[in-house]
Amino acid sequence: MNKYTFSRKFITKSADFIIEAIKVKLKEDGFFLGVGQGKKYMVNRFSSTSIYYTGIARNQSKQEDFDIEELKTAIEIMKRLPDFTTNTDLLKEKISTAMYRKRTPLFGVLTHTGVIVEVEEKPEEKPEE
Repeated sequence: MNKYTFSRKFITKSADFIIEAIKVKLKEDGFFLGVGQGKKYMVNRFSSTSIYYTGIARNQSKQEDFDIEELKTAIEIMKRLPDFTTNTDLLKEKISTAMYRKRTPLFGVLTHTGVIVEVEEKPEEKPEE
């Protein structure tokens, strides 16, 4: 399981600024990839309260959305953690159940837009013989 951390570019920015940066990037690209298996999500539209997207699959996927206020809450919580995974307990405790269930697309949109980045694991030092 990959570890993530907030990117240096966005760590000092407000949640409102980050949401606007996400919207700009998603409008440009029109899609993002989920974490894990890399499922592709098409961005359908934006409203003042939500970002709407649909998962691309053989069967027609229903439209889903990120509630902007819940997304802001998740962003603020992640900013306070040194690193996290899609299963970090603090996320489960602090964000809404609806948002927690959307971790694959949530982490996908945040990595696609550069808000969070994978933590590079440092190889362990081997003692010299």
